[in-house]
Amino acid sequence: MAYACAPYYAQYALLIEEYFKDPDPSLINRNMRFIRAVMEILDIRTRIITSSSLGITSKSTQLLVDLLKEIGADTYLCGDGACGYQQDKLFSDNGIILEKSLDASKVSAITCRTVRTWAIHSRRTI
Repeated sequence: MAYACAPYYAQYALLIEEYFKDPDPSLINRNMRFIRAVMEILDIRTRIITSSSLGITSKSTQLLVDLLKEIGADTYLCGDGACGYQQDKLFSDNGIILEKSLDASKVSAITCRTVRTWAIHSRRTI
């Protein structure tokens, strides 16, 4: 095992092992349990909202805009990979600042100045 000697490995190995042994076939459920466990460890208190909980049915760029409006966001950070398929004008038409970034830590994050929320957009497969 390449990381067995890494600092803190023993402290968090079980968390990672549990993720991969989880029998739940739903990747979003597994990922959210893992994310929430890591947030607890790091004492991160940011609220998480899944897009599926908002009842928004629009598609494509309009879906992003509608999600942003629903949670009170004023800025959408995205990677440059959205060029060519994302309708950038929809953001400005709805009073949302579109910031493009090559910084991977900022890609696909929805930020709110007045609402401290991460909105995770996912598609559930049944």
